[in-house]
Amino acid sequence: MSVGKIDSADASATHLEPETFQDFAYAELQDCPVNVAGVCFRPDCSKKFNATRTWQIYCSIPCLRADKAEMRKWGNKVGWPLLLWRRFKYSKEPKQAALVRKARKYITHVQTAWMHDGQARIEMTTKGHSNEP
Repeated sequence: MSVGKIDSADASATHLEPETFQDFAYAELQDCPVNVAGVCFRPDCSKKFNATRTWQIYCSIPCLRADKAEMRKWGNKVGWPLLLWRRFKYSKEPKQAALVRKARKYITHVQTAWMHDGQARIEMTTKGHSNEP
């Protein structure tokens, strides 16, 4: 994982910002694409389009923005449990271990709900009941 570094003694404090998952797992995503080429990744759209780039997964800027907003919504739900899971991952203290188990269970619950929601919207879209972004 690469992070930016400033080599100046007079520079402001360095903020470590990991790259996006798409950059971090670029080779793996090339080997195992998560989308159908030429079909919009946004569940509410799912329409066919001519991609102008090999990595393009959305048919339009509005679909990209709508999907980013949806990811923020779901990400906000799991952000706190993800941090707690990582913070107490190796804890031997029973209450912290119980909290980690609950956080993992919650994250799995949210992931399942998100997948079911997306699958239901894809089904509606393919049946002709599209909700345009």
